[in-house]
Amino acid sequence: MTQDEPTPTMSFVEAIPSLIPAGMPDEAAFELAISLNDADLNVREMAGYLGFIDRVYGRLISGGLRSYARRPDEQIQVTEFRAGSLEMIFQELMANADAVSATIIVGLILKYLPDVIESLASAYKDVQEGRLMSLQREQLRAKMERDNALEKLKAEEKDQLADDLISIYRIEQRALPAAGRFAEKYVRMIRMRFNDRG
Repeated sequence: MTQDEPTPTMSFVEAIPSLIPAGMPDEAAFELAISLNDADLNVREMAGYLGFIDRVYGRLISGGLRSYARRPDEQIQVTEFRAGSLEMIFQELMANADAVSATIIVGLILKYLPDVIESLASAYKDVQEGRLMSLQREQLRAKMERDNALEKLKAEEKDQLADDLISIYRIEQRALPAAGRFAEKYVRMIRMRFNDRG
């Protein structure tokens, strides 16, 4: 896919509201934290990883990448860097529902990225292209089934979410190798949480 082709928007992800706790006030926030091994960070690979985050978020937030590129105020931002091991924090207020949903999807995309990269490598060796998506879906769905963060989702919502995530991976397939290398070498943990203190 090229940058100009139609891309998914937030309307294609219907399971996200099930992941948001009921009664969250508008001033509450969703936080995506990425903890990194901070020794000898490869700048080019980090740029690729951050670029991957930016492109996925830009595709989801609405209007596609071109529109997103022209609206700096709506682009994803690292809200904070925390000391210790390097931790990047992306935070969105609940009042901005689309941004919260897009950030949740970015978190899930990053969380499952190493597994998708691994399944791609083995699948190309063992499976025809036509069966690749089916195999990816099975593997991703099995991983999602064990994920406590997704326990509130119904089976059909998990199926749809797996399909949606695979769709994003396929759209961004050129960026996957660099983002995957960075994730494998440097990402220690990806944490997603709601903070009702805003």
